[in-house]
Amino acid sequence: AVAIGTAPAFASTPAPTSSSALISIKVADTKNSTVPARDALQYAFDLPENDQKCKLVGWTKGVGGFGRNIEVFLLTDDEYVFWHANPVAIAQSSWETNRGSENTLNYDLKDAGAYHFIVSNEMSSTPQAMAVKAQVKCVR
Repeated sequence: AVAIGTAPAFASTPAPTSSSALISIKVADTKNSTVPARDALQYAFDLPENDQKCKLVGWTKGVGGFGRNIEVFLLTDDEYVFWHANPVAIAQSSWETNRGSENTLNYDLKDAGAYHFIVSNEMSSTPQAMAVKAQVKCVR
């Protein structure tokens, strides 16, 4: 996880060893990350060109309580540039934005490229502890 004010670190993208290997990318696996007040955590990853059907799947859960001010969303690289310039604005995402700390993730990824999975606490004046598990899973 990277706080929004810092440079993104992209999750490593394993290169398939053969044309039949399915892509799987670990994006986040944390039991207790703190989302600072009026800030967000970013989990960035690259999806390589492929002929597979890929999804970002997983979940988010508040640690020690439900964070109603948490917003969870996925952005393409272009969408991220616009949102990062004004993070208190509503993110213009190609996917649904979920509000609250308890979420099941199921985002279809249609194109190769850079993606940014965001856990935002921009609307709260207090930090929120979160457990986050997210991965890209692909099938034929």
